[in-house]
Amino acid sequence: MFNIIICEDENIIRRRIEASLKEISIKHDIDIEVSLSTNDPFETYNYVVNNKPDILLLDIDLKNDTMDGIKLGNDLRTIDKNIIIVFISSRLEKIFECFTCNPFDFIPKPSINPHLEETMLRIIENKLYAPHGNFVKIKNTIINLDEIICIEKQLAKSIFYSVSSYTEIYVSFVQLASCLSDNFFQINKLYIINKSFIVDINTVHKDIRLKNGQVLKYSTKYIKDIGGIFNGRCNQSINN
Repeated sequence: MFNIIICEDENIIRRRIEASLKEISIKHDIDIEVSLSTNDPFETYNYVVNNKPDILLLDIDLKNDTMDGIKLGNDLRTIDKNIIIVFISSRLEKIFECFTCNPFDFIPKPSINPHLEETMLRIIENKLYAPHGNFVKIKNTIINLDEIICIEKQLAKSIFYSVSSYTEIYVSFVQLASCLSDNFFQINKLYIINKSFIVDINTVHKDIRLKNGQVLKYSTKYIKDIGGIFNGRCNQSINN
């Protein structure tokens, strides 16, 4: 998921940005959450300090006597080097001044799309979100592997389960082999699990309990060294 905040002083433009992000999310199957949409630079600052969002869409003129967008961007850059800052402004003469906080892009108003769409896709392709999550692109769907508890095989599709939701993708376990990190390994012919979400392993009943409450049987055909799971020595091959 991409956690995005918007700081824009014009309500109409702010709503237009929100609508554009929703269209981009649906069109490209990207999980986007606008966690804050405001005209208040101080509310934005406090949110970034406490929540560490992925992307900040920022106006320059914020109608505030002590804080404009460029100052806010520079202040935020000192506390979060990884946040992706995208300026959205009609103040084209401010482009070079914006470079002081190392923004990813500058989108001119009032036309927002398709420039915002192109910018979001470039962010994805360049994987600038990596410090906030282990994202991969699988069949045009963006998945944050850090949030995936397990993956279930159902005929031609795979179901990715997170704590609060699931995503269905028509992809086989064989095709997933090059996409998944070392934290994932197959435990039987129907399930791949994320080692980070294991609560305990019962070697008597040959099952693994996960943090979401699921209890899944494992097969020694897929796991050669059950005792080595926690120190990374298990067989992590993915077979169909």
